[in-house]
Formats: sequence, structure tokens, C-alpha cells
Amino acid sequence: MIPVGASAEPKVTSKPGRVVLIVEDDRELRELLREVLEEEGYSVALAKSGADALQQIGDGVRPDALVVDLVMPDTDRLVLCDQWNSDPRLHCVPLFVLSGIGDRDQFKARCAPTEFLEKPISLDALLDALSRQLP
Repeated sequence: MIPVGASAEPKVTSKPGRVVLIVEDDRELRELLREVLEEEGYSVALAKSGADALQQIGDGVRPDALVVDLVMPDTDRLVLCDQWNSDPRLHCVPLFVLSGIGDRDQFKARCAPTEFLEKPISLDALLDALSRQLP
């Protein structure tokens, strides 16, 4: 069965050296996104929370893009946002925010992400957004 928003035929592309860090508390969605992005040729790092993402970045993961769930139960997403804003290595990294909620104004004002993607996520929309930012 093909996930919602996925194409029947996988695109054959190569993104050598392009690392996408997915920050998502939902294990199934995290794994689905990993699978789809790896099929597209991206290298993928996974984090289950903002704290986990910051730890990985501190340990040397250098993402070319961040895909972050806006609402995670155990993480203040604004901490990750503040780190993204203050770290010159991260601030140039495109930030894609996954959101299932309507009110994003506080986050938008503080973080100015590259793009918001509505949940349930369209895999095609995510792939299009990534390809625009990571040619």
C-alpha cells in the first residue's frame, strides 16, 4: 500500500552528502519519513525530541535541512528554535515545520521557518519543499 501523498513509482535521484534531520515524536511517522527520504537519496538522521536533536547536533551531526514536528509532548519546541536562531551553523539550515495545529503565530514570529507543512503530511509536498531548498 502506498502512503498518502507518495508516488507509485519512486523517483530515482541522488542527493550525495545531503543530510536531513527529522525531529518527530511519532515513531511510525519518523520511520516513514526516513524511508521515503532515503529512497529519494537523502541521508537521514532521526531524533525523537528537540533535546535529542540538539544532542545529535552537539555530537557532530550537521544537517542540511531540519524537519521538525511543531508539537511534541516532552520538548519545548522554542528551545530548538532558539538554538536554530543563535547557532550560525544551524541558522543557514532550512527549517521545515510539520504542524497539525492552526495557531503557529508565536513560533512563526520567533523562528521564521523556511516552510510550514500541514499534518497529515503530504510526502510529495515535503519532497518538493526539500528539493527547492536542497538542489
